[in-house]
Amino acid sequence: MKTQVSNLHHYNPLWRVPVTWRTTYSWDRVKLTPVMQRSLRRAALTGILSEASRTTMRALEARGLCNEGRLTQEGKVVAISLFDLRKQCNLLALPHKIWHLPKAQRPELAVMAAISQTGCKVAYCEGGAITLLVYCLCFERLCRLGMKHWGNARTAQSFMYTSIMCYADLLGEHPDLPEQMLDDIANTGEPEVICAFDTLKSWQGSREGWAFRDWVGVDRELIQVLFRALGNARCAAIARCFLEDPYAYSKGWPDLVWVDDSRVGLIEVKTTDRLHPSQIITICEMRDLVDLQVEVAQVRSQQAA
Repeated sequence: MKTQVSNLHHYNPLWRVPVTWRTTYSWDRVKLTPVMQRSLRRAALTGILSEASRTTMRALEARGLCNEGRLTQEGKVVAISLFDLRKQCNLLALPHKIWHLPKAQRPELAVMAAISQTGCKVAYCEGGAITLLVYCLCFERLCRLGMKHWGNARTAQSFMYTSIMCYADLLGEHPDLPEQMLDDIANTGEPEVICAFDTLKSWQGSREGWAFRDWVGVDRELIQVLFRALGNARCAAIARCFLEDPYAYSKGWPDLVWVDDSRVGLIEVKTTDRLHPSQIITICEMRDLVDLQVEVAQVRSQQAA
């Protein structure tokens, strides 16, 4: 049975891909008075603005944060974004752990080093290993269409070597491409995944790293064990969600990805910061969709412990 992409209803010709409220809402431009912030915090758990005045309700409604006394999807995200990290984790049912580690320039790398000592395969890539795996699963088709679209291998490579978002340039000629990609992702085997990975890695121009990326630990072995742990069905579920609003789900992933046999986990590393709207959206969606283990690691230096 052919896999269908759901919720592909709103297209922007400049983006070429479907978008939803996650992308179209101006998260960084919303301005809230102290009164509006208090009302949103009170409604964060229930979604009901029971104590807000009519004036406040109208102001929040004008910002797209509520409708008829209830928080909209945007409103729920903004409300949770107003709390400190511990409360955010409590509202989202995310494990929140304090990590006392030696002071380091990059706390993400310090947590990564500690995780690797447990025997897990781990990478610091903000979800990049997962989206790269999804890309590898449908790469053969995208590469074939890309070569034809851009005319030659060198030009195609320059558009395709960074991420799965290259498919956006092919949608005009192939409107059924998302469904075809999902079919590929559900059926492609490990040899094809590794072949695609090797091709993409060879395009990077560096044997050690990834061009224009700060990825650490993303290598062939990680992609291999990640594929074995997730399997085709879970990768297809991730891809289906991603394709509903790729510009939203391209960001907000936790910093670290780890794999231990059949278990896959994500860790968001924080020091004093809190979760941003993109993280609140993506972390919850992906966790619930494919049963990923997600936690927030708040790093404190041992000197301050």
